[in-house]
Amino acid sequence: MDMPVTEPSRWWLSAQPLPAALLLLAVIAAYSNSLDGPFLYDDTPAIVENSDIRQILPLWRAPDETDRASINSRPVVRLSLALNYAVGGLDVRGYHLVNVTLHLACGLLLFVLLRRTFVSTGSASGLALASALVWLVHPLNSQVVNYITQRSESLMALFFLGVIYAVERSRDGSVRWQVVAVVSALLGMASKEVMVVVPPLALLYDRTFMAGSFAQAWHRRRRLHTALAACWLLLAALLWSRPHGTSIGLVGDVGVGAYAMNQVVAIATYLKLWVWPDPLVTDYGYASPIVVTGIVAQLLAILIIVGGTIYALIRHPPLGFAGAWFLMILAPTSSFVPIVGEVAAERRVYLSSAALAVLTIVAVWLVLRRLRHPRLAPAVVTLVVVVLTLVTWTRNQDYRSSEAMWRTVVDARPGNARARSSLGVALADDGRLAEAMVYYRQALAMAPEYPAAHYNMANALLRTGQPQQAVAHYRMALAEEPEEARTHANLGAALQELGDMAGAERHNREAIRLRPRFAVAHNNLAIVLRARGAVVEAIEVWRRALEIDPDYALGHYNLAVALEAQGDADEAREHYGQALRLRPDLREAERRLRALGDGQILP
Repeated sequence: MDMPVTEPSRWWLSAQPLPAALLLLAVIAAYSNSLDGPFLYDDTPAIVENSDIRQILPLWRAPDETDRASINSRPVVRLSLALNYAVGGLDVRGYHLVNVTLHLACGLLLFVLLRRTFVSTGSASGLALASALVWLVHPLNSQVVNYITQRSESLMALFFLGVIYAVERSRDGSVRWQVVAVVSALLGMASKEVMVVVPPLALLYDRTFMAGSFAQAWHRRRRLHTALAACWLLLAALLWSRPHGTSIGLVGDVGVGAYAMNQVVAIATYLKLWVWPDPLVTDYGYASPIVVTGIVAQLLAILIIVGGTIYALIRHPPLGFAGAWFLMILAPTSSFVPIVGEVAAERRVYLSSAALAVLTIVAVWLVLRRLRHPRLAPAVVTLVVVVLTLVTWTRNQDYRSSEAMWRTVVDARPGNARARSSLGVALADDGRLAEAMVYYRQALAMAPEYPAAHYNMANALLRTGQPQQAVAHYRMALAEEPEEARTHANLGAALQELGDMAGAERHNREAIRLRPRFAVAHNNLAIVLRARGAVVEAIEVWRRALEIDPDYALGHYNLAVALEAQGDADEAREHYGQALRLRPDLREAERRLRALGDGQILP
């Protein structure tokens, strides 16, 4: 029998504006210093270098037109980034503002869902508000807010919560809310693959808080649950057409069993960080071989949690549902399916941690009731929220620069070769190439075949006038990742400096074959073509580069130079102007445009 829904007696807590205002103030307090952080790591290929988001339409592109692992098979995420670019270009503040807003929206939706779920307790609004506040300001969730491309997690969470809320609202058979549930499920499937668990979790919610049994839940809402399960078809189609490349699968000595053992440690780490959020780490590195005898304590803890959840689902269903929420949402990324790129990631526990927030608040409430001091609950919760807010605000400081972020990772995970290589990139971007190469060498000492470290070292060598050494490192990077388009393009640039035009053309064409919408490779190829006298063909290639990325300043400049040499002064002026609009510091474009205005044709 469905549980009745009644209004909480405390109108001042149940009134929607007050909780919403408190949640908003909490987010502002926790994340007011997060809007100026730079683009980090995956943000570069997904946003800065991604010509695909330079236009909103079409909403979907063919698989061979772009390859951005962090947003492949996630068209809703891609659309959100395209809308960001349409409004503010590459102004990072707009992207951060969207991330903060999504986080707030998730918190608001969590509050209204918990308020309806807790209604039988008599303290629905208080428990719901406290849980949502703790979840919103907890520093364990700060990665999703600060790291722009990880909005895939908050978008998925928003639609996931939307599904569960709509299922709850459909207890009376409302067709409108059933439609909302299915639409939310479809949008979530198009945001992140973890959404795969929402159909069974929705059925479990129905059984636990609405129908009382699986049989009754299925009898009363079979069409809704069938429709939610049918949403798996969209997820399957997205993954089939736009897989995540090599991000999922076995790697090195780490098989399914070893990866599962790594996840035992990862889940134990997430639980520890919920209680004591230090140190927080942006990059946990790769999985490594682990023996069971080395993780007995963590394994025992996880087995107790799993066993306790199964027992509670039978004897104390609401408590069991909280455990199931935590475990099921983590299951796709933190079980036995190897994710090559990272052994662990704090963002994976983003939505799962909502259960931890609820369990924390309920535990505090029950303890204070047992001690006969329930009136202390608001003060205790306020203290916890203030402390967590301060820790989150401090953690945001690490995201204010790439160098600061990667130094925290190197300090926390000194054996992480990727962190050292990425710190080198941050230093190189700041012009500190000698320091950068120190970290590249350290990364290569730890992982001699690490392709990214070879690639980054090659870039530094090329910038310091050592193309011959750069070529050697580019080739070593390609030996490990032969289909990495950017490495082919940069190797082409290095070969061009060495006068090997045939090799430069070959590698740039290979880069374009691998990534047809790669504007930089088109630009490099056009430079080579012009150098060997194929000016007309070069101009067409530059036009293609600008068709791919209309805001590519160097493409405009190089095309203008070629047009000027061909005698097309009017169009050359137009492209010089575009180059200067996009890059006001491009002094050579300014000099040539001024000379062209005086009737001079510069060589």
